[in-house]
Amino acid sequence: MLNWHTLLTTSSRIMVRLLATLLLLHNAVGAQEIFQPERIDGMPESALFVDLRLKIEAAHCPSWAQCNVRASGTHNGKQVGLEVQVNEEKTTDRVLKVTYVSVGAASDQLLTAIAALYRLPLTKSQFNKRVVATLVPLRATKDQLDAKVFFFANGPEARYAELYTNIDLHQGALWIKEKDHDYRKNVLDAFSK
Repeated sequence: MLNWHTLLTTSSRIMVRLLATLLLLHNAVGAQEIFQPERIDGMPESALFVDLRLKIEAAHCPSWAQCNVRASGTHNGKQVGLEVQVNEEKTTDRVLKVTYVSVGAASDQLLTAIAALYRLPLTKSQFNKRVVATLVPLRATKDQLDAKVFFFANGPEARYAELYTNIDLHQGALWIKEKDHDYRKNVLDAFSK
């Protein structure tokens, strides 16, 4: 005699496993390597700027003064990611506040990737829960924000750093671009917990 309960339970388990496998395959196919250096003849890879490109998974941006983006990618086969929040700074309308928010293990892997790409030792292995910095828009259109980010703009000078953060909603990309090699240690320290 056919036991419907057993059949449904077994079918449910198979469906859950199939969906989980499909999700993993989708993530593996859809994931992109966050750093793809441009090869320049005669220039060593260590001299190149580290520009990271992450795929936007979710975005809610009614305006550039109120924008939340969650993005991810891979580095050496490991999942990396973070959330970026852009909000108004109360002091002026030309300056915004950006917060880089940890999403857990994927952000810790992003920190590890940044340290490796910057060729710096990683002294703290966790991405800071929330890293707040000053953001100045360089160019803003309906679908794209290109901005310069300042860490510890008001001091202390020993912790000061700059980088670029660009959000391209049309291309579905979040860029975190290096401004200068001299800021590498301070950027890494700002992201580290």
